[in-house]
Amino acid sequence: SSNSSSVSRGKYSSEKRNIAELGVYHGASSRVLRESMAVDGNLWCVDPFFKDRLGFSYGLSIAKREINKSRNGNMTILRGLSQEVAKGWKQQIEFLFIDADHSYDAVKSDWENWSVFVEV
Repeated sequence: SSNSSSVSRGKYSSEKRNIAELGVYHGASSRVLRESMAVDGNLWCVDPFFKDRLGFSYGLSIAKREINKSRNGNMTILRGLSQEVAKGWKQQIEFLFIDADHSYDAVKSDWENWSVFVEV
């Protein structure tokens, strides 16, 4: 991700207490969100982190290492597809970062499923 987009994520998530990120990949965006959120904040990182043929998810290991470079607040990884996780979600959030499947239909679905939890 570019430095300017990292600055934007940090700017808009600054001091937020409840943040959800959909699509984590290797955790670079998650780390920026965690660094900028409130010190008592919560970051939920939603990603399926699919396992490889040996039953291991290298992506999950890489993401945890990257996100934990920041110790700010609390971070929880939720393994699952964003639409599945949304079905059981109850928590209001102040900042939603959608970075999962980038197709129009998937982004639209993520917005429809998650925007109801965003405090305005």
